[in-house]
Amino acid sequence: MLRIARSALKPFQTAYGPTLLYLLFLGSLSCYHLLAWPIQVTDTDLWYHLNSGRYLFTHGTIPRDSFFSFLSPPRPWVDYFWLFQALVYTIFSWGQYYGLLLLRAIIYLALLAVVSGYLFTGTRSRQLRAWSTFCFVLYCLVLFPRFLLVRPHMLTYLFIALFLYILEFHRRRAIVLPVLAVLWCNVHGIAYPVLLGICGAYVAEYFIRRLRGQSYRRVEVLRFLVPTVLAMAAVYLTPHGLRLLAVPLASLTYASRFIIELLPLTWGDLTSFHVSTLLPSSLGVFNVLLITAGVIALTSMLQRTARISHMLLFVGGLLLLTRGLRFTSECALLCLPLLKANPLRLKSELPKSTHLVLLGLLMMVPVSFLNPSRVMRPRYPFSYAGLPQGVVAFLQHTKSGGTVLNDINIGGYLQWTLYPSYRIFADMEVPFLFTDEDLHIGRQVFVSKPILAKMLQRYTPTFISVPIDCEKFPALIHDFPDYTAVWFDDANVLYVHRTQRPDIAAVYALSRVDPFALAKWQRREQMGEVTDDKALWLPAPPARSSIIAQLERQVAIDPDCLLTNRLLAMADTEDGRYERALTHAEAVIRNFPEVATGYHLLGDAWRGLGEFGRARSAYQAALARAKSPESRDIQRALGELYLAHHEPAAAFNAFFHSVDLFSPETPIDELFRLAVLARTLGMVKEADAFLTYLYAFRIGPDEKAWIERLGNEWTLLGIPPAWEDADIARRIRSDWSAPVARAHQVVYSKRRGGTHSQ
Repeated sequence: MLRIARSALKPFQTAYGPTLLYLLFLGSLSCYHLLAWPIQVTDTDLWYHLNSGRYLFTHGTIPRDSFFSFLSPPRPWVDYFWLFQALVYTIFSWGQYYGLLLLRAIIYLALLAVVSGYLFTGTRSRQLRAWSTFCFVLYCLVLFPRFLLVRPHMLTYLFIALFLYILEFHRRRAIVLPVLAVLWCNVHGIAYPVLLGICGAYVAEYFIRRLRGQSYRRVEVLRFLVPTVLAMAAVYLTPHGLRLLAVPLASLTYASRFIIELLPLTWGDLTSFHVSTLLPSSLGVFNVLLITAGVIALTSMLQRTARISHMLLFVGGLLLLTRGLRFTSECALLCLPLLKANPLRLKSELPKSTHLVLLGLLMMVPVSFLNPSRVMRPRYPFSYAGLPQGVVAFLQHTKSGGTVLNDINIGGYLQWTLYPSYRIFADMEVPFLFTDEDLHIGRQVFVSKPILAKMLQRYTPTFISVPIDCEKFPALIHDFPDYTAVWFDDANVLYVHRTQRPDIAAVYALSRVDPFALAKWQRREQMGEVTDDKALWLPAPPARSSIIAQLERQVAIDPDCLLTNRLLAMADTEDGRYERALTHAEAVIRNFPEVATGYHLLGDAWRGLGEFGRARSAYQAALARAKSPESRDIQRALGELYLAHHEPAAAFNAFFHSVDLFSPETPIDELFRLAVLARTLGMVKEADAFLTYLYAFRIGPDEKAWIERLGNEWTLLGIPPAWEDADIARRIRSDWSAPVARAHQVVYSKRRGGTHSQ
């Protein structure tokens, strides 16, 4: 293996200096990103791997069924990645999540080293080095997103690259292929068809050339053919024997309708090139690579220069794409021999300076793509976002044990954190462990009363952990009075069976708080909808004190929940307890630093304490993280802060960005405040435009108090009011019921020769 590693690096010993430096820079930047970016929840597969690894070391045997599930009978299991599970559990036991971050960075760096060694072998001319650099950048961008997940596919990519490199350039060292194959089949056994395809392509090429009369030395047979065939037989050297052969053949028809990475690719997907902030999407980069490989394949076939093995690998990659979106990386790697052997040579009449500019722009794309600072980093080294961390903390706190009917999307995390004290329903290992029927039940159990009734009647679970966005579930569970809600977090609401755990039901029943309504309010607010939040969760005393007591009890057990900390921070700010509000705001920032909520709460608390500088900094940090709808509330708070500290220009700018000028839901007071501030700043045209809009579309002819206020403002502006302008009056009368688009025309009309200059 050391010899192979040295040979992979050999091309760079004579490589052109700038090229080598650029490749090293990209590799270092990729590695830094993987080390600096935390483990996030896109799926919970990592945790069922950790749980199975723990089971392996605890029981001294590979799991054979759904040992963590209460389903009866247990589902039989071919644990085809048992060696990977042993690896990640060992690393986690040693270094926790930091160890897993290091693992994925090392594997990715090793993969890049092999791919670059493959691409740059024999590239002595500048043109070939430029082509190899272009291909390397494509592979860097295609493969990188898949390494944000710690899953066995990482090692599959490395094994694919190693097999291709050895079979293409170092057949004398093919003796290591059987060893690599045994490791591969036990690390990620479901990928054995890819192993067979790679080896089979080169073996088929060998025999076809022999049939064509090409002679081979006997030593080559011993060094290449025998080890390659033995590597293909390694599929039988797993604890599962022949049972492994059927695993990749499992039908994905139903699972592909629900699991995103198994979604079938369409022609639209394969011809899309999405670009956001001058950065291409991963699928767009893959499409560039695939189309390039397709053009090369067609050209080499027409010119009869294509090698049999390369074409077979390319076709194999295309066949993998029919199995779903997740196989784009495998397909890209199988295109590697075709791209290496047939470099495109494009002739251009563009001047050298233009070439250099285009090359510089292309070189900056991966640098921007791999820059971790371009988005806000979540909690490091592991983010709770999307996980029922509070439910887990509560169940661990009570130590009651039992069974949990769960949402299958987060089943992997629940089994890792709760087993063996609790057994859950299922996770997302479909269809390889759980059946399509289990998946159907998991999708419908919280929205279908017949399926819920069937599950409760058959298994009577001790707990039910329901996604907090299932607004209809309280109506479903109403017909099953044995269950009552006792806990909630940002992701789930937990119900307990009163008879099985009467002590928990008596102490923790959520009598004052409706978590589903709270979650709905939070979602609506994030979308920029106007909500009456205080009426929902912060009523007048004495009801307020009982709600706050219930929330404080939750924070004592689960101090990391965003929703409960947010509610308590808002209540403390409302009641003038700003120091306590700071504590809750800092808890939100500590656990969810990528969202605006914590910084917004922090700004409110500092503003209450009279700390203008700290409040402004907090609001600005919130704006940097806020999405468009929620940024309006932050801009409004920032405007009020500036207004209180006599900075009208900054206040006007903040208020201007806090309102939707032409929304009928925008309060009239806020629009009028903009007009007053504009007049104070000497912005006559802007103030006139706001006042005209208010008069034309928001204030009725009978609202005399508002008409008087508008008239006073026009007097202070030194211009006649809109109702004295015959042209404006005529247009208002004719357009009174016009849509909002016409309102824009009225407000920004060239009244008195002026135009809006903001």
